[in-house]
Amino acid sequence: MEKWESQQIRKGVTGAQITAVQQGTIFSSHVGITSQEIIEVNTVVSTSSPLTSMSGSGNIIGPDRSLATEVAISKLAAQSGEKVTPDSVKRRLGERLASLKEVSRRHVADREKVLEEVSSLKKEAGDRETSAPSLARRFRFYQELRGYVTDLVECLDEKVSLIEGVEARMHNNVWRKRRDELIARRRQDVQDQAKELAPIASARVPSSMRTNPEEEEAQVRRAAEREGRRSRRRRARQMAARSTTGTLKHYEGMSSDDEQTELEVVAYRKQKEVIEGDCHKIFEDVVEEFCTVRGVLGRWEQWRSEEENSYQEAYASLCLPRVLAPILRLNLLSWNPIVIPDDSSGAGPCGFEGRKWFDLLLMYGLRETETEESLRNDPDLKLVSLVVEKVVLPKLTQLVDCSWDPMSTSQTLRLVRIVAKIIEEYPTVTPYIPPSSTDNSILSPSSARALRALLLAIVDRLREAVDNDVFIPIHPKHVMDAKGGAMGTFFQRQFWSAVKLLRNVVAWAGIISDSILGDLALHSILNRYLLAALRTCPDPIDAVSKCRMIVSSLPRWWLCVGSSGNAKDKGDELNPKLKMFASQLMALGQLLDATSPAGREAAEEVASILKLLGTKETKKT
Repeated sequence: MEKWESQQIRKGVTGAQITAVQQGTIFSSHVGITSQEIIEVNTVVSTSSPLTSMSGSGNIIGPDRSLATEVAISKLAAQSGEKVTPDSVKRRLGERLASLKEVSRRHVADREKVLEEVSSLKKEAGDRETSAPSLARRFRFYQELRGYVTDLVECLDEKVSLIEGVEARMHNNVWRKRRDELIARRRQDVQDQAKELAPIASARVPSSMRTNPEEEEAQVRRAAEREGRRSRRRRARQMAARSTTGTLKHYEGMSSDDEQTELEVVAYRKQKEVIEGDCHKIFEDVVEEFCTVRGVLGRWEQWRSEEENSYQEAYASLCLPRVLAPILRLNLLSWNPIVIPDDSSGAGPCGFEGRKWFDLLLMYGLRETETEESLRNDPDLKLVSLVVEKVVLPKLTQLVDCSWDPMSTSQTLRLVRIVAKIIEEYPTVTPYIPPSSTDNSILSPSSARALRALLLAIVDRLREAVDNDVFIPIHPKHVMDAKGGAMGTFFQRQFWSAVKLLRNVVAWAGIISDSILGDLALHSILNRYLLAALRTCPDPIDAVSKCRMIVSSLPRWWLCVGSSGNAKDKGDELNPKLKMFASQLMALGQLLDATSPAGREAAEEVASILKLLGTKETKKT
């Protein structure tokens, strides 16, 4: 029965078909033969010779096995394009194994990477949970800071117009009005004296120069006031000379006539107090942290201490001077070191250095652990200098324009000391760089614009004074000696007044360009006015003393220059602008009487001056 069943099974499925299917499965898994190719192999095997048979174990025996193998190998060779050998099959199996290992390695690496990312994310989530309160605090801080800065800017924008209004009132109604009245009075006095002495100069009868009674009465009143002021100044000088050990040589005309009546002083003081009262009302509706230097610096310093990186990234140190500018301008409203020598709230020649806000700026950002290295890297290292450049220098420029009188030696020396101190001690105010002899600019292009504007205003005021305040009457000797020498006295006063202006111009040497100062002092004052007066001076000995005073007023590097023509270079060549002066000295030397002791002394003085000037013709005198 069993034998019959196996025969029936062999009739339905041959052993070659089973073997082909088994081998096809092996080749498809390792070499890549598809199921369709296995079916084709089976079809070939099934249609092969009927001699094929199966053994009892189910394997192909006889020619059927070799035929199936050959068909599979031929099919594999046709697909791969190369001859199939055991080595090639082994090589392909090795490559397949290597690719599977590479895939497995990548999967392992991806798994490790994912595990690391999961660990990092868990750690980051924990850190975020830990830093959440700190981030919330920083968020609230920046929100409050933004609100404060916005409110501060809006407040200052609203108050700036009011601050500019009180500044304009102080400058125009107090300082400019006072300065203009004193200058107008001085010029009117010169005109009155010239008018009074005009009959002497023209040899006419004085009655012919009379005008209407009101004008004559006003002229007489002005003359009495003028002489009274001169008498009071003369007595003050005498008392000052008695209190000192030495006697100071003073020439009539070199003192400044800036005396005011008691009524004028009271009126100016009252007007000034009214403006200062209006000044205090500007910020009366503002809380302290928005209108005081201490309040603003406190918020800025809190920002710096808590968030220093954002403080530097926002350039807060550069914005701070501009934020403080309106408050400081209001604080400096009545500050005028040019007119008021001793500021009650200041110290030194600048005055503002003794104020409370200056001390607050100096101590801003100071820490107990401050070192030299940390101070070198401090973003607010130049805060005080920037405030001086942005606030104090523009204020000085306005004061120069509205209150400085270049004919006043005391005012000029105060202003020179202030400007020189600021240039020397504050690094952001670029110091003066002397230009070349052919350059007419005041400062180098790298200089601070605020300093440039200040020096331009000073030069404009000096030019105005040279054009309008120098007047020396030139008359023959007999006119000078007529009527008790009244014309000679007027001549001497006006000459020394011009010399005073020359000295005030020269006081700016080293700060303003030598080319500009030389044009004002030597070309305009000396060559145009003083030399003309020296030519008509009746006494040559007196003229030599005047020359000595002029030379002593000039800087040493102006007297003679080097071969390069630069005034700063030492040399023995005569300054071209002093050639006319040297010629006048030689002419005076020829007029001196060498037989008299005074004449010989004056001749020696002329020779020393010419030698100082570097001229080669000293022996001719």
